[in-house]
Order: sequence, then structure tokens, then C-alpha cells
Amino acid sequence: MHQQKFKPILFSTPMIQAILADNKTMTRRIIKPPISKWLIDQNLNTPYARATALYAKYQIGDILWVRETFGYSNDGRLHYAADVCSPKYDNPINGWKPSIFMPKEVCRLFLQVT
Repeated sequence: MHQQKFKPILFSTPMIQAILADNKTMTRRIIKPPISKWLIDQNLNTPYARATALYAKYQIGDILWVRETFGYSNDGRLHYAADVCSPKYDNPINGWKPSIFMPKEVCRLFLQVT
């Protein structure tokens, strides 16, 4: 059985808004198996093709902590771009920080892979 792991995942501001509104319940990521084996074995009913999940970054049971665009106001309060009407104009005093730089400590969304 797979050991549950916490892994980061990036989402854009519109995707965060869809998650918060319960309009987004699924996401997909491309699995990239070794290309040489893939070219030789293109039959999707083979054990190799069924085992490509071994190459997936995320496994069933993993907890994904969602990285999103964020920023801090002058008084140190945390803000998320998905919560404002227009991230372009309603930005924190120091500007928005890209989601790739979001630390786990300020994450507010956790998703479980099913």
C-alpha cells in the first residue's frame, strides 16, 4: 500500500476560485513514462501501460497542498489573489507573490488524491 505523502500542486487564480466555489472537483496531470519503452510498447492493454501510474507524480491517498498567488499587506495580514475582485488592481502594498513561492505554512487548501 502507498504511504500517504504531502506534495505541492500549483493552480492559477481562476482554478482556485473554481475550487472554492465547488465548481472544480477534478484535475488531471500528464504521466510521462520513459519515452524509449513508450515507443516500443504502444498497446494500452499491456502490463507496462497499466503500470504507468508508477511514474505519476501523485498517487492515490496523497494530500496535495495547493500553492496559489498570495501577498501581505502593510500590517502583515495575508491575502490571496483568488479572494479579491481584481488581482490586477486590488493588490497588496508589496505586490502579489507567484504561487510557486508559496510556503506550506500559509496554504489554506488541501486536496486528497482519490
